[in-house]
Amino acid sequence: MTKKWMAVLALALAAPAAFGATVKPVPAAARPEAGQVKVLRGEIKSDKQDLAAKVKAARAERAQLAAQMKAEIAKLKGSEGTRAEKAQARKALREKYSRLMKDLRAKSVSARKSLHEDITSKSGLIKKLRQS
Repeated sequence: MTKKWMAVLALALAAPAAFGATVKPVPAAARPEAGQVKVLRGEIKSDKQDLAAKVKAARAERAQLAAQMKAEIAKLKGSEGTRAEKAQARKALREKYSRLMKDLRAKSVSARKSLHEDITSKSGLIKKLRQS
């Protein structure tokens, strides 16, 4: 770096301070959108908590369905009938619980998807408010 460039750099750094032109950031409380951002952040936080609660509830419901299926299959083992009849009954039970699990999964996926969309739209609003 030459002396000329060092002088230009020093002047560029020192000039605003020499002429009293200091840039002060506007406090967050003074900006009108700060309240909206705060509300949106709170909503995002509650949406994330709802999402976690729904995931936890869906997991518990799936575990309950699996336990019910195992209990019904265990009942079939002790019941009377031929091996073929028991196999057919087990197959029907598994199909029944498979449909129930599929419905439960679809319901939880749609709920999660809508919450994710809400969270991303609110995040986008926060970004737009900060830019304005």
